[in-house]
Amino acid sequence: MVQVQKPHVRDALLLAAAQTFAELGFEATTMADVAARAGSSIGNLYKYFASKQQLFDAAVPAELVHELSRRTGVRMRAFGTARDVRELAEGAPYHALAGELLDYCLAHRAAVVVVLARAEGTPYAAFSGQFAEQLTAWSLDYARSAYPQLEPSPAFCFVLRRAYRSFIAAVAEALQAFPTEADARAVIALLTTNHQGGLKRLFETQGGVDAQSQNPDEPSVREHTARPRARDARATRADSRSAEPRAGQADRPRRARRRR
Repeated sequence: MVQVQKPHVRDALLLAAAQTFAELGFEATTMADVAARAGSSIGNLYKYFASKQQLFDAAVPAELVHELSRRTGVRMRAFGTARDVRELAEGAPYHALAGELLDYCLAHRAAVVVVLARAEGTPYAAFSGQFAEQLTAWSLDYARSAYPQLEPSPAFCFVLRRAYRSFIAAVAEALQAFPTEADARAVIALLTTNHQGGLKRLFETQGGVDAQSQNPDEPSVREHTARPRARDARATRADSRSAEPRAGQADRPRRARRRR
């Protein structure tokens, strides 16, 4: 007699598998670990999934990776040419898309952690690095419109890529470290604010350097402020010298009285 699989049991096994893969990684996870977390037996687990690889493919499906990338790209493009998220109207599409992306990550929390941070030994082992490269490319596309004077140098691209890798790792860590939804949302919101602020400063700094290099004859702000300070310093020294009596000057009247 063929046993009929129960959807709620299968869902529980998949959730336990995703959580175990996120905690231990694919290579260290055993079928026994998953069964224990699900409160089931190894025999029952094998009735639903014939191997650990089959279990992984069901717990972390390829559709999730595609959807995560797609939603992120749509959200970034919705930012338009704004230089600060506070410039966007309250009802701007960006806010709704950002909220939907976070909802999606929280709904598939463990699987997202796996593809972002614990994918060693799986088909997604290179995804985190590739995702950072894609985010960097999208960010450069944005910068070309929002900061037209910016000319990305190799050093700039290195820093930008590194910023996205750090952000990806931080989001994965937050999803793992804060089990309650409210705490995870709060932490990821702070991470996003810090990340966006850092990118804004990076774009403005690089754009400012490029703008200055295109006008080498124009004094910089630092030069403008340094010159008056230098003049003030010279004037102060001159005033102090004029106020001090010259050597022998104070003794002249006394010497004159002696001569009389």
